[in-house]
Amino acid sequence: QLMYDFGSQKEHLTATFEHFSVDEYGTNFYFVDVEFNGQDNNVSLAYIKAMRTLKFWDSPFSIHLGYDGGLLHTEHFSTYINNAYMIGGDYTLMSKDYSKTLSLKAMYKNIQGIDNATYQLSAIWILNYLNDKITVSGFTHYWKENSTHIVYSEPQFWYNATKHLSLGGEVKVGYNFN
Repeated sequence: QLMYDFGSQKEHLTATFEHFSVDEYGTNFYFVDVEFNGQDNNVSLAYIKAMRTLKFWDSPFSIHLGYDGGLLHTEHFSTYINNAYMIGGDYTLMSKDYSKTLSLKAMYKNIQGIDNATYQLSAIWILNYLNDKITVSGFTHYWKENSTHIVYSEPQFWYNATKHLSLGGEVKVGYNFN
């Protein structure tokens, strides 16, 4: 995906490299976000999220393993986005034709550099309409970091012009995030 961010102080491009696959033991998903919001439009953010579900039985429940982390750079400041490791459960609902899915996750979360381990609750959805011409997808995460409760969501809306070209965008919504 290549998106132009209109909502920040400095408009910029964000590239997202994404992969999803299914195998006999579960699912694999990862993405890398790269923001070109630095001086002279150089890279200012690189963020990675990887998720694996494991399922050795016939049920909507699976084991969830997750990781996220990255780097942030501004003109006056650079830092790591602390590594976070998650383990928990996943419950997935799916329509018979796979056009609509909802995955609910409850996870134990350990954020590197923070003494108190915590938890994360997540919902991830993909809804296809009009013979896959319209896709509504996204996620909502809720977690606690130290004593701060954080909510972050990115609903996306797409018109699928062809099998390989979609036009649309996303809305970023957060509470106590950044």
